[in-house]
Amino acid sequence: MKNKSAFQNISLKTLLLFLGVILVVSFDQITKYLAIHWAAIGAGGLNWITFVYHRNYGVSFGIELPSFLATSLVILFLIILLYLFFMNDNYPNVYYLGLMISIGGGFSNLIDRLILGFVRDFISISYLPIFNLADVAIVIGVSLIIMGIFIYNRDESPKI
Repeated sequence: MKNKSAFQNISLKTLLLFLGVILVVSFDQITKYLAIHWAAIGAGGLNWITFVYHRNYGVSFGIELPSFLATSLVILFLIILLYLFFMNDNYPNVYYLGLMISIGGGFSNLIDRLILGFVRDFISISYLPIFNLADVAIVIGVSLIIMGIFIYNRDESPKI
């Protein structure tokens, strides 16, 4: 029996995607703006986390790539996520929520790349590369997508 998802209606699906992406992009862009000012006044952070302004010309996890290649990969990533969002309509809602969050994070970092030529990162945890909230959104989103796939496959498995 297929899962009836609120995301089967294409108009509702498009509206929810738009609102979700706007929310994630707005929150990320505001925090990036504030991070520049926090770094300028020397705001530190907590014991285990610090706020430092960093220009990321590569991709995630400090992997260096030429700017055009990094931008191309982000655009490809977004096209794949949009395809998955609109072409599948029987997955659980958590799957679509994960896609919305990931698309929002990817789009926010793409805005930085297209306007500034780099991504603004500002969260530093000792053993991790410096990152931003868009990166967090992408990781959480992909986790929700995987969870949705497992739920879908569990619900679709043959009953004996």
